[in-house]
Amino acid sequence: MRSKDPFDDPKVESIAEIFHRLTGGHVGIVSTAYIADATPAALVSHTRLRSQYGAIVDTYLNGVQNYTWTNVPLDVIFGGGAEQFYPSELGGVTYQDKNYYDEFAAQDYQIIQNRTALLSASNEEKALGIFTTSNMAKWLDRNVYRDNLNQSLSPTGDETPALDQPGLKEMTLKAIDILETRSGDKGWFLMSEAASIDKMMHALDYDRALGELLELDDTVKATIDHLNSTNCLKETLILVTADHGHGFDVMGSVDTHYLAAQNVDRKKRK
Repeated sequence: MRSKDPFDDPKVESIAEIFHRLTGGHVGIVSTAYIADATPAALVSHTRLRSQYGAIVDTYLNGVQNYTWTNVPLDVIFGGGAEQFYPSELGGVTYQDKNYYDEFAAQDYQIIQNRTALLSASNEEKALGIFTTSNMAKWLDRNVYRDNLNQSLSPTGDETPALDQPGLKEMTLKAIDILETRSGDKGWFLMSEAASIDKMMHALDYDRALGELLELDDTVKATIDHLNSTNCLKETLILVTADHGHGFDVMGSVDTHYLAAQNVDRKKRK
């Protein structure tokens, strides 16, 4: 673990790799973080250094060379972190300075860069959906304080605001549809991460952390309903867990009708 090369340490087969090796099933990754962050990366990449973002993105596409059991083809990759996909001429930082939108497109991925395109995307094709630089916009900013979306930058690298971002629920349900369509009778494995509960708790931003937590709860409910509507629920194991905990008590509810009727920020925060 203390060797200088972050890639020469022993490799441990991940749960997604075990699943694919044993079943041939299909795999997808969804996160509201930048997609090369630790949790999404841990599904298929192998490095002791979580900041190896460029190599992690390359692993999503090409696998780890010379370790055949790590080459898990990903059908779905949805999240943020566009700066790990476009080259330095646009301000990005990528592996070997490649344009990874082009690299993924060359391997038959549909490239999706906003919510509108996500909702209309084909379920028949593999999908790379990158919706902003860095971490994705929080529920509170997408739905209440929308002026804050001007702080999110477009995944194209043109430095315009990323104003049309999907949420965790929309990404998760679309990922399920693609995986279900493409996997046939082999089955599928999806990791969907509500990453910004943790990120907002680190910043002690309780309002946004709570919004992300409620979005996760809504996503779980919507996933169960969606799987039930397609008669897949009885064949699907759903696990809801955390990589670590935060102290957070949630009591009461939100009156969305009141919230929508307010035009003053201070009143909305009540």
